[in-house]
Amino acid sequence: MEGATNQSKNRKVILVVVLFILGILFFKGMFTPEQKPVAEVLDTENWNLPEANPVVRITNKKEREAAIEKVYATIDDAFWDRLGIGKSYIDVYQNPIGDGVIVWIGAIASPNAGYVYLISNNEVYAVSGDTTVLSPQVQSTSSISFSDVKDIGIFRVNDKATLYTLCLKDAESFRADGLVEKRIKEKVDDCKARFGR
Repeated sequence: MEGATNQSKNRKVILVVVLFILGILFFKGMFTPEQKPVAEVLDTENWNLPEANPVVRITNKKEREAAIEKVYATIDDAFWDRLGIGKSYIDVYQNPIGDGVIVWIGAIASPNAGYVYLISNNEVYAVSGDTTVLSPQVQSTSSISFSDVKDIGIFRVNDKATLYTLCLKDAESFRADGLVEKRIKEKVDDCKARFGR
C-alpha cells in the first residue's frame, strides 16, 4: 500500500514538472516576437548606399575586340612587346560617368593597377598616368580621372572567376614556352590557391 502511495506521489511530481515545462514553453511562444526571414528583415529601401553607377562590362564580342584593337593601334609597338605579362588582364567596360568605353590593360597580379584608356568619339585618351608611358602621343583627357574608374578596379580585383580563368591561361602558355609539366602544375596549383578554386 505504501509503495502504491509513493508511485502516486511520483506520478504527481512528474505531471507537475511536465505541466510546468509546457507552461513555460507556451508563455515563451506567446511573448517572443516572431522571427522573420532574413529577406524581410533587411530593409534595403532605407540603406544609405552611394549613388554610384554599377560597373558594366562590355560583353558583346565584336564591340570588345574593336575597342581593344583601337587601343592596340595607338600603343607603341616596342613598349607593347616589352609589357609581356603586364597585359594578362585586358577588359572593356562602359564609361561609368559618361559616353564611351574604358579599356583597362593590366596584370592578373595587380588587376586594379595598369593602363586605362577611354575611347570616346572614336578617339583614344589616356586615363591613368601610366597610360602615356605605353604611347606618349596618346592625349590625356580631363573628362574622366583614374578615381572615376576606381569601382572598375575593385570589380576587377573581386572578379575571381575571370582571374582564375586567366591564371590558368597563363599556366597553359608555359607549355607553349616549353616549360616542364612540373612547373605548369605548380602554376595551376598557385591559381587554385590564389583564387579559391
